[in-house]
Amino acid sequence: MKRYLFACILLCISSIVEGQVTNIKSNKNLHPYFALDSTKGLLISDTDSLLWVTKGTASTTLKLSSSIHFRSGGAMINGKYIFVGNNDTLGNELYITNGTASGTKLIKDINTGSMGSNPDNFTELNGKVYFTCVTSAYGRELWRTDGTAANTQLVKDIVPGILGSNDVSGYQMFSNGSYLLFSALTAGKGYELWKSNGTTAGTSMLMNISPGDSSSRPGGFAKFGNMVLFFANTVLNGRELWKTNGTAAGTAMVKDIGPSSFGSVNSFAPFFMFKNKAYFAANNIANGEEIWMTDGTTTGTTMMKDLNPGPTGSYSQIFNAVTIGSKFFFGALNNTSGFEIWQSDGTGGGTSILKDIVSGSNSSFPIFLLAYKWDSFQNVLTHPLLNGNKFFFIAQTPTTGSELWVCDGTVTGTKIVKDIKAGTGDGLPNPSYIYTTNAFYFSANNGTNGNELWQTDGTTTGTSMVADINIGLPSADVNFGFAVNHKLVFQATNGDAASKDLYCLNALVTTLRPSLPKEGSVVSQSDDLTVTVVGNPLRSQLRFNISGLKGQATATITDISGRAMIRSSSSLVNGFNSLPLDKLQSGLYFIVIDNGNERKVTKFLKE
Repeated sequence: MKRYLFACILLCISSIVEGQVTNIKSNKNLHPYFALDSTKGLLISDTDSLLWVTKGTASTTLKLSSSIHFRSGGAMINGKYIFVGNNDTLGNELYITNGTASGTKLIKDINTGSMGSNPDNFTELNGKVYFTCVTSAYGRELWRTDGTAANTQLVKDIVPGILGSNDVSGYQMFSNGSYLLFSALTAGKGYELWKSNGTTAGTSMLMNISPGDSSSRPGGFAKFGNMVLFFANTVLNGRELWKTNGTAAGTAMVKDIGPSSFGSVNSFAPFFMFKNKAYFAANNIANGEEIWMTDGTTTGTTMMKDLNPGPTGSYSQIFNAVTIGSKFFFGALNNTSGFEIWQSDGTGGGTSILKDIVSGSNSSFPIFLLAYKWDSFQNVLTHPLLNGNKFFFIAQTPTTGSELWVCDGTVTGTKIVKDIKAGTGDGLPNPSYIYTTNAFYFSANNGTNGNELWQTDGTTTGTSMVADINIGLPSADVNFGFAVNHKLVFQATNGDAASKDLYCLNALVTTLRPSLPKEGSVVSQSDDLTVTVVGNPLRSQLRFNISGLKGQATATITDISGRAMIRSSSSLVNGFNSLPLDKLQSGLYFIVIDNGNERKVTKFLKE
């Protein structure tokens, strides 16, 4: 009898707590992928990788296919989503969905048999999606599709025979809306810059930047006015900043920043665009890695400011900068103030530390939590702001641990939102989050209720737990997704089983992150992957747990500037993985998990 009464009490408490959220599909391990449009979104099962769809209610949450397993993302075209799927017979091939069962189907069995063509490197040009894939006759080459079998065709067999023109991760495929740029390998010339207008005749090498077979390996493309900026290697200059207008005559190195053959660029980070200039990280040895800016000319390419005087460098996170009003804000290192938030109007004189959160040379290590919006044509990130003037970040202090902070671009408006896990504990150890027009929703742990659903308007009084979904100390492990029909859809668990549940928030919301991807844009939402570092700080080994991984992925350990320090040599798996840390010096690092379509970044400290 007592057990029965206890169960009834728990049920009543659960009903009250979950009044603000609704469990729309129990124990199916469905995680939100992205919204096809404003009314429906795609879900992927973590159990069997099957595709589902939801409109935000239990009755509209349905399986799209019982045989098509999702492998990786692709691109939108004509209101439909092209993706890589597998039906256990054909291998990884090209599929399409419009969010209905009848509209979820194979586009074409490109490489007949069980091996599959393994499509990848998706981009868009003039209403068609371009990608690379493997066939037994051509190897990996450039293809295109309009979503139909008849118009899914090889663009060009760049390297005749079965070898193919590059590895899956090497093409650096980019579209500026008028033509494609990519890196291709040919005999005697190495990996060089190629251009395509989408036709066989219009696909050719644009320039052999590094003569002979030494390879320039162009990449990091970004549209900049009527030109495209990128990075490339030469034997004489190393890896430096280049530009092209799509012609051989208009393709040239912008400036030799680094001395001799060392080069100045050693980062995968994209450009940051501000007031008609492109900002990027470069190292000229004398000043270390600092922020540089360019207007596309040699004389107009200069170091913005030596933020950390001397050869050490500031290791700035310029690629993650966010604009508020007439300034932009970013994280950077200074020997006097540690790693803190900086502000700039784009000039050296107008660049300074915004706030020294942890006074002296100690660091708060700010991690920006931004509403990422990817511009696939510009190859740059923009960041919509809450109420048009604020963003959130995690900062670590000796008295509060890692907690949620807010910044509106002013010193007084850069402050801790709330010490969620009172004292030195970390309230936001590895948060999932999403921006909406009226609030910032995030996962947090107050030490009493576990990892649960929280919301804030940027004030202490306006910050609270929305629901204790998994009652008591256990965590709900909230993983945010998207909004459809103004309902916020997310994954969590109420603890009744090992499998996770699908929830929606009972409030009208509109996300700041676009729910409908631009036609032809590549979808790479980072909420699908969850990466948890086990133990922190670490010594000789990094152990991390992965969930939500689809297909193959790589792990890279980077320093705070984005420079790759260690890469995984074996395949990653859902569950526990490890990497050695013996060769790393003490300091702050990031583990980057990337499968070509999704990326998750988590910080850790090496003792």
